[in-house]
Amino acid sequence: MHGDNTHMVNQRDLEFKDILANAVYTIQSRLREYNDKKDPLERNRLKLLYDLVSIEMEKVDSGMADSYSGLRGPLKAAMDWGEPGDSSLIRALQEVELFYRQNYQIDGARTMRMPRRQPISPMIHT
Repeated sequence: MHGDNTHMVNQRDLEFKDILANAVYTIQSRLREYNDKKDPLERNRLKLLYDLVSIEMEKVDSGMADSYSGLRGPLKAAMDWGEPGDSSLIRALQEVELFYRQNYQIDGARTMRMPRRQPISPMIHT
């Protein structure tokens, strides 16, 4: 156990973290090979995407997948900034969102880890 961390990481969270890690790696590769004449996104925007996806990955890795903020906004922003819809970056971000929707949402609502319920003591009437 790690310190005071009371969050548990399960197999689904590990798979989600791996998908997020793939998105982080995709952005890292773009930053490493960045060419301002060829890349559709500005370097600072790629760095922002990297930071946002890395934060989400860290949440999941810490067992806090229930606090995932989502990447729909960053995904839309990347496309608005000129990233082609069929790029590896867009596909990686879409894969993250798809996995989240398929594995953490029920009927479009977020699933939450609920605390264990305490037994209810019988009411004593006097």
